[in-house]
Amino acid sequence: MKKKWIQFTVFAIIACFLFELLNSAASMANQGWKDFYKLPRNTLDIVYMGNSHNYQTFQPQIVDDLLSTNSYVLGTSGENIVVSYFELKELLKYQKPKAVLLETFTLDFADVIVPVFIYQFIDANRIDFNRLKLQLKYYPLDELYNYFPILRLRIDWNNPKSFTEGFKSYLFQSNGEIDPKRGFITNYLVITPDKYQEARTKPSTASDYSNEKNLVFLDKFVTLCKENDIELFFSVVPPLSVSGEAFKYYVPFDYQSYATENNIEVLRVDTSNFIDLDYYDATHVSIFGSVLSSVQIAEKISEQMGLAIDEKKLNNYQAYTFSEYSISNSGKSFSFSILPIDQKVPFEYQYFIKRSTTDNEDYSSNQEGSNRILFEVPSPGEYIIEAKIRNLESDYVLTGIFPFAYMEEENN
Repeated sequence: MKKKWIQFTVFAIIACFLFELLNSAASMANQGWKDFYKLPRNTLDIVYMGNSHNYQTFQPQIVDDLLSTNSYVLGTSGENIVVSYFELKELLKYQKPKAVLLETFTLDFADVIVPVFIYQFIDANRIDFNRLKLQLKYYPLDELYNYFPILRLRIDWNNPKSFTEGFKSYLFQSNGEIDPKRGFITNYLVITPDKYQEARTKPSTASDYSNEKNLVFLDKFVTLCKENDIELFFSVVPPLSVSGEAFKYYVPFDYQSYATENNIEVLRVDTSNFIDLDYYDATHVSIFGSVLSSVQIAEKISEQMGLAIDEKKLNNYQAYTFSEYSISNSGKSFSFSILPIDQKVPFEYQYFIKRSTTDNEDYSSNQEGSNRILFEVPSPGEYIIEAKIRNLESDYVLTGIFPFAYMEEENN
């Protein structure tokens, strides 16, 4: 009997270990939240919070380089203030930042865009009461499979590559290293000129949903910041337009009135001079727009918090401002150019022209030179130009990706 009990105990321990291992491998946690738990406790000065509109805009590397601060980006895709509140509670278990910047696009959603996105936060650590309360808001307890990543995951056994790759990635991950982007996710791709014009002229469409629930959780968010002596700012990056099924919960929130009533400073990024180059799509900036936004927000933080800003580095980052770019062709012969506002800045350019589909990359050309290049493509198809641009007076390398196509009929 004793032997059977020992065998059962060993089996149970191994089964639990394997179940935990598979759960971790099937995790939907984003890199920002994974890395958050690797940070030394109470070392962050500034935290930027919100949905993708936040973590694809502000670059902690740039702000920290300018202000000598230690900042970080936290958030999940499509989140609203309800999720942000629970994230703030989690943040305060490990960090006591001096300031939090809440991006106001998060306040414009009556509900999360897609509930499953909450697992980008929930799966980053073991379940606790804080996470459980958030999860229960979207998934009832009787749907037990939703509480375990490996049961939630729908594996396509005819093509299990995505899971096996994720499992290998988990097994061989470096537990100590933190992504230098510190929660920021880069939009390398630049919106095409036709989509940019469409986004500029398309009116935003608000839904009929109520955001009263948001106000309750925003009040809680503000109170929690006050209780922990955190200076709260609203950060604003205006989108080109907001429309479509993905934004069915979009209800514009009057953040300015709320900020005035609650003595919250609003740090608004001025996008009036942004061009197509600075956008990824109608609601997100590209890497080019991100650099401009990060520089602006650093200046505003410097002013509001009384922090010294490195003027030389500020000038170097501001130099990454461009007035236009163009792609043109005559048959197979193409021309690409990008024009900096200050043409006296010593920029270094490197270009890679290749097929846009990575699994069929039968053409690739590495070229270096000026802000204008000439090249030929071998056959009809969709291509990208990957441009790496560096101000020689700075270590920062800006990488942008520009899609274009050479059509069959152009070969005549």
